[in-house]
Amino acid sequence: MVLGKGGFGSVCKGSLKEKVPFKKSRKRRIAVKKLDSDSKQGLRQWQIEVGFLKKLSHPNIVKLLGYFQEEENRELLIVYEFMEKGSLNYHLFGKRSNQQLPEETRLMIATKLAQALSYLHSMDRPIIFRDFKTSNILLDESYTPKLSDFGLAKWGPNDGTSYVTGNVMGTHGYVGPEYKTGGKLYVKSDVYSFGIVLIELLTGLRAIDKKTLA
Repeated sequence: MVLGKGGFGSVCKGSLKEKVPFKKSRKRRIAVKKLDSDSKQGLRQWQIEVGFLKKLSHPNIVKLLGYFQEEENRELLIVYEFMEKGSLNYHLFGKRSNQQLPEETRLMIATKLAQALSYLHSMDRPIIFRDFKTSNILLDESYTPKLSDFGLAKWGPNDGTSYVTGNVMGTHGYVGPEYKTGGKLYVKSDVYSFGIVLIELLTGLRAIDKKTLA
């Protein structure tokens, strides 16, 4: 079952048989991302995402269960915990958007997302998520949010400077102006994106509404 598709691959639902001591084996639901290995960007994002997720452990960051690289058939797979309720984007703007999330749930989601970003930014060398948006926020069965898709994440500055430079990447509407126009990526660039998501979360309106654009 395909859960979603992106620019460099797709995510499918699967199951993993787990052996529990003194009990019958059980199946655990998982999500498997298959990246487009024919694309250099797909390979690069696979390497970045696996590299970061192996280092991270936080209740509001999706858990890495495994990964696989098969050079002969050029397969790149990443296995995550399965998130029962899907993306925040789906609940705000998809088919379920008519069933509004309660206010207390929205506030809980915002609080826990702030904690996830604080964790990333407080590491010995900060990590800039760089693509903070509602479609990269997944919800478990109790609507607890978890950040997913670290393919665009980037190490922050560690040499006394306040920003790093590079190709501008991210999603229109969520990217901070100083990064979009000048290519300067600050740790606080994620905070700008968080503010956009917070507005969407509290109002139920998209940051960029294509229907209203001329």
